[in-house]
Order: sequence, then structure tokens, then C-alpha cells
Amino acid sequence: MENGTIKLYQKCNCYLFLTPNGIEYRFFTDTGDPNIMDQTPFHLVRLDAETDHGLEILARFHRSVFSPGSIRDFATELNYTVRISKFLRTELDLGERNPSESFVRWALAGEGSYNGRVTAMVVERFQPIIRDALQIVLRDIVRRSIAALDKEVISPSVSNQTEPPPSEPAPISQDEELSESSDSSNEVRPGRVATENEILLFDRVKAIFEFSESAKAEMYDTQSRKNVPVEILYKSTSSYFAIYLNKPSFWIIRAAVDSKNPWIGFNVNREIGIQLTPPGFERLFETSIAEFRLAVKSIRDINFLTPIVLAAFQQIIDDRKRV
Repeated sequence: MENGTIKLYQKCNCYLFLTPNGIEYRFFTDTGDPNIMDQTPFHLVRLDAETDHGLEILARFHRSVFSPGSIRDFATELNYTVRISKFLRTELDLGERNPSESFVRWALAGEGSYNGRVTAMVVERFQPIIRDALQIVLRDIVRRSIAALDKEVISPSVSNQTEPPPSEPAPISQDEELSESSDSSNEVRPGRVATENEILLFDRVKAIFEFSESAKAEMYDTQSRKNVPVEILYKSTSSYFAIYLNKPSFWIIRAAVDSKNPWIGFNVNREIGIQLTPPGFERLFETSIAEFRLAVKSIRDINFLTPIVLAAFQQIIDDRKRV
């Protein structure tokens, strides 16, 4: 039924196509030729799903932020990201396999790699060599990332021995705190639908999550009484935007990115947060919403705060292991 319906409407004067069956909704668009629907959906939603995974994509269809061009561009990027990620994972995440012939030929074609004629016997000979070389490179990348993170943790405490510690922000009044953390003219959103800035923040934090070890972790679920995979999700409230793992109570970030004075709060120990904060960021007064908060100027600032995000991931996962 679905394939027939898609073929019927594949060539139509439209940019978005939805096929529902009451439970499952599939979203199509024209990422190839204009007004010709793709064969495969760029997003799939099941109403009987137990989690709200994927709601960040549905939020793009809200009237306040909906843009046909943005949907098409997002779907195109998503399709290519999935395909290229699959290709890279196949080529690079070898396990006990040897690299593919095409990858070996590409590596040997690199300047200074191999000067002879690449035959089938040469490919077979170099497969284990390139596999070992690839593992060395990947290990070096991981070591460098860990070393950079360790440096972020250690360097503030070392620098504090020669430089006076940054002064704590002066306490602010309750009225100022409420104005800063829950500015009603900027943050209260009817229907509590995530704004475009909040979705951008989630996308960036999700990217950090997917390239971290936390993406492979599991957490104990008290309801099912077993370990379950870690998922990163979000929830928009009238006072703040939250990013969390599996359940809203396991929050990583609470933020007010659309406020007159935007800030991001992290669910980390305050002392760890201070150590990981890069120069140039202002620490804000703690509130009941978040103990450790930083003032930000744009969503891109989250890129400089990656070590704090990773620390928050790890803290939540470690806490759940103790349950």
C-alpha cells in the first residue's frame, strides 16, 4: 500500500509528503530532483514508541519555526550524514576485519605510501598493514582527546597558583534572579514548544554525545529493572529548556537561550565546573534551576564548553550505576 501510494504521488508539485497508518508516520521530501519525492523517508515516527526520541525533528514542523527550505536542507543533510556515517563506520570500525579493497587502494594511492603497481596481491599483502596503521591513528586521536580534556581539568588549578582565582559574582537580589532565569517576556512559550535556538542547542549537544563514550553506555532503569541504552532527549518548559538522558530527572543541561540574558546551566559539581570553564565565560549566581550556570552570547558557545558537557554526561551515568 505504501509503495503504491509513494509512486502515485512521487511526481507532484509539493516539497513534503507524509504517509500515516495511524501508528507510524513517515516523512518524505525532495532532496534530489525538485518536486520528486525520495524513495526512502528522512524521518519516521511511531506513536506507540516508549520514548520521545526524534521530537527535535518534529519540532521543526511547528508553525512558529516552519520553513520548507529549512526542512529540505535538514533532510538532505540528515540523509547524507546517515549514508556517510555508515560508510565511514564500515571502513574504519574494523574490529577483526581487514579493510576493504577500495580503502586499501585509496590509502596506497596517497603521496609517499606506495610507488608500485597496486595489484590484487599487493592489496592482500597491505590489508593487515593498513589495519594496524589505522588502529594506531585512531588510538592517537583518542589519546589526544583525553589529554586535551585532562589539560582542561588540570590547567585551571595550576594557573590558580600564580594568578588570583576569578572572583565570584556578587550575590543578586531575588527579583534580579527571577528576571535573569525566567524572563517571562522572552521564555514563556505557549504550548511549550522548543524554539529554533533551543533545537540548535540540542543538535550541538547531541553531536557531542554521539561522538563520546557515553553514547555506548547503559543506565539502570528502575521500571524495567534492567540496564537500557542511554538516549539523549529534551524537554521545553515555561522556565527553561532541558536536555537529559532517558528521563527528565537525569538532566544534563538547563538553559535559557532565548532570554534577554542567555545562560546555560550544567548538572555538574560546581568545583568541577569551575575547573573546566574556559577563560572569558562569566559564572552566574546559582539558582534552584541549576547550581552551576554560565552566561553565553550565542549557541556556538557550547562548542567551547564541551568538557563540561562530557563531565555532565559522565556524572549522570555514574550516578545511575550506583543505584
